[in-house]
Amino acid sequence: HGVDSHGDHRDHDHGDHGHDNDDEDQDQDEDDEMGEAAAASAAKVDPDDSDSKSNCSSGSEREGRGICEEFWTFVRSILEKATPVGFEELDDPESVAPKGKADADNFLTKCVSIGMINPIHPAVLARESGVPHQVVMEELLYATKVGLASMRWAPECERCGSAVTEAAQIGRLPARADCKGCHYPNVIDTMDRIKVLFNLTQDVLYVLMENYACQPSSASMGENALFAAVPATSTGSGFRYSVGCGRDELRPAFDPGKYRMHCPVSKTDNYLTVQESASPDDRPIKLKMRISDIVCDGSPGSAQKELIVPHGKVHFDIIPDTHSFFVLWVQNDVDDDTLLRLPPEERAPYTSATEMIHHDAFQRLFADQVVSSRPEALLKIKRVVLVFTDVVGSTNLYASLGDGPALQLVRKHYAVLFSAFTRRGRVVKTIGDAVMASFSSGRHAVEACAEALRKVPRECVLPDGRPLEIRIGVHCGSAVVVPLNGVNDYFGQTVNIAARVEAAVKASECFVTDAVLGLDPDARSAYYEILAGRNASSCRRPGTFESTPETELNLKGVSEPVLARGFRLRTRALDDPGSLSDLDSDHASSDGGAASASGSGTGWKVGEGGKGNETTTKPPGVKGVSTRPAARAKRRSSVTKVDEAEEKKVDEAEETEIKEMLDRMPSALSSEGDN
Repeated sequence: HGVDSHGDHRDHDHGDHGHDNDDEDQDQDEDDEMGEAAAASAAKVDPDDSDSKSNCSSGSEREGRGICEEFWTFVRSILEKATPVGFEELDDPESVAPKGKADADNFLTKCVSIGMINPIHPAVLARESGVPHQVVMEELLYATKVGLASMRWAPECERCGSAVTEAAQIGRLPARADCKGCHYPNVIDTMDRIKVLFNLTQDVLYVLMENYACQPSSASMGENALFAAVPATSTGSGFRYSVGCGRDELRPAFDPGKYRMHCPVSKTDNYLTVQESASPDDRPIKLKMRISDIVCDGSPGSAQKELIVPHGKVHFDIIPDTHSFFVLWVQNDVDDDTLLRLPPEERAPYTSATEMIHHDAFQRLFADQVVSSRPEALLKIKRVVLVFTDVVGSTNLYASLGDGPALQLVRKHYAVLFSAFTRRGRVVKTIGDAVMASFSSGRHAVEACAEALRKVPRECVLPDGRPLEIRIGVHCGSAVVVPLNGVNDYFGQTVNIAARVEAAVKASECFVTDAVLGLDPDARSAYYEILAGRNASSCRRPGTFESTPETELNLKGVSEPVLARGFRLRTRALDDPGSLSDLDSDHASSDGGAASASGSGTGWKVGEGGKGNETTTKPPGVKGVSTRPAARAKRRSSVTKVDEAEEKKVDEAEETEIKEMLDRMPSALSSEGDN
């Protein structure tokens, strides 16, 4: 009922709610008109864009889509089948109700059945429901915004894989913490190892748990002597589980020996020692276990205890006075690694903090969530894809048009970029007329860049009919996340390289380093799809882009050459064949951006010199650029117009090369079209 009522409420109020948050975001922009332009640009129909999607097909554009009924129907089905979970309560808090194996098994089954939503791991729920991960994340973010759920940041324990600790704000996570479940000391220093979890409000699912349940390894479960779940009660009354007592026993009597008895949910960790084998005449030992007496969580006064029984026939009278779910988990006393370590291959997938901060709904609804500024609590991302863009010829643009008209054109270009970037990643900041964006996926970054290159010249046109052109650099690697001006910004060499790669690019061109295309097969697939005009997300028209040669960039401040390749917009892809004209003497293009032209002042010219199979070019701020092979570089760099027959021959050879690459990656591509 809680899901129904809250879900309907959000559905009715969604339009106003969404606009309220858009207004908050626009207030943070330099000008409200920029946000309005972005919204207008996003609303345009583009023949190259993807087909209209069903309600639950994508998490990129919520406006007008409403809630995903498929997702919430799945959540409701879990609640309806599983609840209520627990046993009847007794009025007397000191009383215990006997429970047998059937009761214990039934309760455990129900616990497992709601495990998917207690707490919610978006990645797991997406896998089990069939709803795309991005959509599940979006639904839960909106559910959090309206009070149906709460979002928690929970670092993954290096040893047991459970939540080390949790916080409602990512900036409040500690730099170090001992795991609540297994007590392992953890350093919290990377966003990739921080899980994003959601809990349904108590109006929907009322759960009494002191800590998140852990996922035991197969090796650990092989050491089990007893595993039985015990529900919490609001009165504090308890339950009896019996071992070796005949009727309704959970198992035969324990053999003599020392056992580990622990529960990560109630944060208990103790020992059970059975002194002798039980004889047929032995009466069961009543072992009263008040949970508060056996908690071992590192707090003052808590410590491991040893519970001793003379033989293996035991009535466990469990009093859950901490009002927390409890597991009577008795295992052979073996090493901690066997009992507590969960190997990577057995860990369930989870949504990381890196993925979450790049989700567009998170940016709209929780942009105020930034990392800590404390030096000891810095977080890094092991692999983030950074994109830098810049307007070509902006100085001449302002000089020729005047500040006002030029600024309006730049704002329009911002709208196009923001639309392309925020549907797949996040805009970090603007620097003058340049934009810095980040992505958690190489594919998303490459697709966003292709869309931007294609749309900016088409939608941002100067009064004389010439298109506004941009250049883009893409690089990935590790970076430190820092709070700057109220947003999560990045610091490190990866940022420097990405910016310098952009500076080496010509008009209407995008360079992508080998750190992206060489190490990410999915990004490489997207790259070749774009060249072939077979990328449903950003380019479905063959002949829109052509590839650039593989290039070694010798960048200032970078000791080793950076290998890059990319794509450029073809001249014939624009309505005006001559529209890719010289706007910037520093980064001019001729023949659709395929070659640079000589310019005046600080301009640079491509020559045919060099050694052996190399052709060398030197744009401003870049120590050197070398391309191979020479024949390809010469064709790309020549300022002489090639005749149409030669151009057609080269294009056909290039398309054959692309087709061969696509044929080797069929699973990643669509089959539409001949190209």
